[in-house]
Amino acid sequence: MDWSPVPEIRTARLVLDAPRLTDKAAVISYAGDLSVSRWLVRVPHPYTAADADVFLGDIAPAHACFAVREAAGGPLAGIVGISPVGADGGLLGYWFGPPFWGRGYATEAAAAVVAHAFGTLGLGRLQSGYLAGNVASCRVLEKLGFTVTGTSVKWNVALEAECEHIDMCLAAPFAP
Repeated sequence: MDWSPVPEIRTARLVLDAPRLTDKAAVISYAGDLSVSRWLVRVPHPYTAADADVFLGDIAPAHACFAVREAAGGPLAGIVGISPVGADGGLLGYWFGPPFWGRGYATEAAAAVVAHAFGTLGLGRLQSGYLAGNVASCRVLEKLGFTVTGTSVKWNVALEAECEHIDMCLAAPFAP
């Protein structure tokens, strides 16, 4: 299955496109903010320029990874991506910079990416979840129709600690 290049997707308020090198400073700033990275399992803290280079050069191009912007060519607000899981599944992940919290952008952008995953990519199911205590992420996933499938313990790189993770799943078809 071809996961990239990602198409440009437009929603009512947002433009989703491929992350680019000009996003590097924003990626470092936002992913490097502990109020963001503490809720992400794999993102280190501090988050360095070398980490951003790996993300922008290796990780993003190998997955269905979208930069979220308020307008075409605008600054980065966040990232939403799908990584492959098994033959017909994916793992949905996302983060947004603190200046963009509380605007409904995560739900709007994630809904567009979920529709892309089930439509264009032809996936049959998506996994996702959130670290216990992340009420905002819980709300986003519930609005999208994800349901809890259990809990697990995940190593959080930024916090250097094991954290409770609420596991969730969503099966096709999806109607945003």
